[in-house]
Amino acid sequence: MSQSFENLLDDATFGLITRFTQDPVTATLGGFSKVTNYLFDAFRGPDTELPEQRPVGEVADPLNEVIPGLDINQQEEPGFEVITRVYSPDISRSIVQSGDISRSVVQSGDISRSIVQSGDISRSIVQSGDISRSIVQSGDISRSIVQSGDISRSVVQSGDISRSIVQSGDISGSIVQSGDISRSIVQSGDISGSIVQSGDISGSIVQSGDISGSIVQSGDISRSIVQSGDISRSIVQSGDISGSIVQSGDISRSIVQSGDISRSIVQSGDISRSIVQSGDISRSIVQTSSGDISRSVVQSGDISRSIVQSGDISRSIVQSGDISRSIVQSGDISGSVVQSGDISRSIVQSGDISGSIVQSADISRSIVQSGDISRSIVQSGDISGSVVQSGNISRSIVQSGDISGSIVQSADISGSIVQSGDISRSIVQSGDISGSVVQSGDISGSIVQSGDISGSIVQSGDISGSVVQSGDISGSVVQSGDISRSIVQSGDISRSIVQSGDVIDLGVRPAVRRREPVGAEEWNTNMDPEGRMRNVSHLKQTIFKGERRSLTRRKTDEYFRMKLQWKSVSEEQEKRNSRLRDHRSLIGADSPGLILLHDVLMTYCMYDFDLGKTKPVILHV
Repeated sequence: MSQSFENLLDDATFGLITRFTQDPVTATLGGFSKVTNYLFDAFRGPDTELPEQRPVGEVADPLNEVIPGLDINQQEEPGFEVITRVYSPDISRSIVQSGDISRSVVQSGDISRSIVQSGDISRSIVQSGDISRSIVQSGDISRSIVQSGDISRSVVQSGDISRSIVQSGDISGSIVQSGDISRSIVQSGDISGSIVQSGDISGSIVQSGDISGSIVQSGDISRSIVQSGDISRSIVQSGDISGSIVQSGDISRSIVQSGDISRSIVQSGDISRSIVQSGDISRSIVQTSSGDISRSVVQSGDISRSIVQSGDISRSIVQSGDISRSIVQSGDISGSVVQSGDISRSIVQSGDISGSIVQSADISRSIVQSGDISRSIVQSGDISGSVVQSGNISRSIVQSGDISGSIVQSADISGSIVQSGDISRSIVQSGDISGSVVQSGDISGSIVQSGDISGSIVQSGDISGSVVQSGDISGSVVQSGDISRSIVQSGDISRSIVQSGDVIDLGVRPAVRRREPVGAEEWNTNMDPEGRMRNVSHLKQTIFKGERRSLTRRKTDEYFRMKLQWKSVSEEQEKRNSRLRDHRSLIGADSPGLILLHDVLMTYCMYDFDLGKTKPVILHV
């Protein structure tokens, strides 16, 4: 590693790069090609006006040298400064965790932003009272009880639960989710903006009263009852339901849909402006219940038992091909693209999204959901039974490859990267995180969670059954290598680094020296008495390194924007231009040289609109 590159790094970042250099296999497995884009922007500094701002190439080139196999994206977008702060203060929020617990009781009262988690628990009881922004999660739980009262913005999740009871009262903005649940009861009263979802449920009861903006969804449900009263803008959906009852009263702009339902009752009052479209669809229902929908396109081809819904959509495109039992939903979306190919029983949902892209390929039973997302990318490939959810995310990237049964969730995240490779049953969650990086490679049954974290890095490699959690930490680094069933927790931590595995001695940090921009005095010293420049190569290196690339990129963008003005000739305009139409039919296809000449002449004309002597030139090639 070069001395100049070391000068760019703080202690924690320098340690990371050193570890990547010594262990390139772990770096490759973790997929650090995306991380370097964020590390790169962080190294350059958070503010372009500061004197320590580094040119693009001065950081990217050394980084490519020290980390093998990386393809650094050198885009200079603002808002991605991640590791500008590596340490920070203050945590008062409690963490309660239990793993491999039998008949345990975990109770907490008057807790703010607490995390209660349990894994592989039998007959456990988890209770919390007067909790704000709490998270209650349980996995592989039998006969467990999870109860919360007077909870704001709580998350209650359960997976592979038998005979569980999840109850919440006086909850605002809560999320209740259950998968593969038998005989479960999910109840909520006086709930605002809640989400209740269940999949593969038998004999379940989902009830809600006095709910505003709630979503109740059920798939593959037998003998279920879904009831809602006094609901505004609610969505009640059921697929592959036998003997179900869906009722709604006093509903405005609601969507009630059912597919392949036997002996079901669907009732709705005061619903307007619905659109039902179907093309080459077998037993499917496609409905758009919108208020204020403009230029939306809903297309389906070769779809069996699919549901496609869009509400309050402007210029959105929803497409599905060769999809079986898929659900694609979007609400309050502007200019979004939702595409799915070769998907079986997948659910893709997005709410309040601007310019987002949601793509899924070869996915079985996957769920991709996003809410209040701007310019986000959610992609999944070769995923089985995975759940990817994001809320209030700006420019986030969530990617997963070759993942089985994994859950990736992020809330209120800005510029974060969540990546997982070859992960089985892992859970990666982040809440209120700005510019964080969460990565896991070759992890089995691990849980990585972070809450209210700014610029943190949580990484795990070759970890089995480990738990890594951090709450209200700014700029912290938590790393674990070759750890089996370990728990790493941090509370009330200021400027902490928690590392397990081979610890690297960073040594003494070298002094940093930064130069000022080239001024008039330095310029004159490089000029001989006759006005000729001396040390031209050194002077050009000092002035133009880094700036040359950004200038070239800016000029290229300007050229193509201008080129669009003469390339955007419509068919109607061509029909009215007889000379253009006749000569095009005579000449045929343009050669590459003619295309280049045409672009040069048109570019010249765009810069000199008053040019009167130049006439149209048509070359016969």
